[in-house]
Amino acid sequence: MGDQHATHLKEVLKAHYEISEDWEGTKFAGMDLAWTYAPKHSERTCRITIKDYIANMLLRFGHKKPAKPQLSPHKHCEISYGARVQYTHEEAASNPLNEEGVRRIQAIVGAALFYGRAVDNKLLVALNSIGTQQASATEATNEAIKQVLDYMSTYPDDGILYRVSNMVLAAHSDAGFNNETKG
Repeated sequence: MGDQHATHLKEVLKAHYEISEDWEGTKFAGMDLAWTYAPKHSERTCRITIKDYIANMLLRFGHKKPAKPQLSPHKHCEISYGARVQYTHEEAASNPLNEEGVRRIQAIVGAALFYGRAVDNKLLVALNSIGTQQASATEATNEAIKQVLDYMSTYPDDGILYRVSNMVLAAHSDAGFNNETKG
């Protein structure tokens, strides 16, 4: 009965789209899936990666691997322990980028955002911050995007691992209140 439904879905999709088939379940929408079918139910996993995405992205944008590993995708903001209010970090004024620089920032954010949403959600906070600045990007924005690229270069084969559990996954929302300068 299951094959009948899968075949029907395949035929409907083929009627409207150009599709490829992977009955092993190792590829989906450009993502690589590595399944572990362990005998013990609680040890079953699925690791999602995108092979060579980072290497190709770094090559596309001409970014060289940093001499020293970058362990964080964004700058650390000092915490004021004991303060009643935690203010956003104020950036020092910096020169605006030319149109080519702005377009480069936008292209990098777009490419990294796909990767971040697909397999490396640790990038999303930094990309959200840069995304709010990309229309009027400055040298500081350029430094922030360099740090993201250095981070991605340090972890080129990162991914996300799903384990069997009783958790119910409901939703994800990228929202924040007053967490960005000029927000």
